[in-house]
Amino acid sequence: MSSFQRPPRVRESTLLAGWLFADLLLGLAVIFLAANSYARLPPPTTPTPTPTPTPHLSTPTPTVLPRLELHHHRFTVNVDANGLLSNDAGAIASLKRQVRAQGFLRGRTAGLVIVYDGAPTVDAIGTALDVSRKVMGLLAEMGRQERFAFTCTSFYDPLYTLGQDQATVTIDVYLFTEHLQTCPPALF
Repeated sequence: MSSFQRPPRVRESTLLAGWLFADLLLGLAVIFLAANSYARLPPPTTPTPTPTPTPHLSTPTPTVLPRLELHHHRFTVNVDANGLLSNDAGAIASLKRQVRAQGFLRGRTAGLVIVYDGAPTVDAIGTALDVSRKVMGLLAEMGRQERFAFTCTSFYDPLYTLGQDQATVTIDVYLFTEHLQTCPPALF
């Protein structure tokens, strides 16, 4: 008898790998189609609002705030520091007289004032700050009582100049660009 020779068999695992790959591809395709096929709902209709008449409101005219001049005026006054701190009438009158003598303040309004008193040594700094505070208070009082230049004034913190005589007070004044009859409520 003749023997029939069979061709060599390909491994079965190789054949199974092909079917496994095809099944995996088919499963992924089904998942892809299921994930991308969904029904789109139309956007919900929003009810149209009924227009209501609005009352006519007038737009307020904006208030133009006053501006300060860009350059300051500096002057010095000679004071009796101990007399000011003890409320001596002569020392206070002397200070007010020297301030009123400053021509640039007549008919003008000061917006910002910076006051420096001299402190000859480090030990005199506390007294110099007290004198600066006292001078600021007297200038504010001139504005309130006499309606002189300092009616709408802001005062910077009290300062001192180390090495300067305590009887010398330096005052820097920034004026408003125009004279103010009343202080704007937005400022104070």
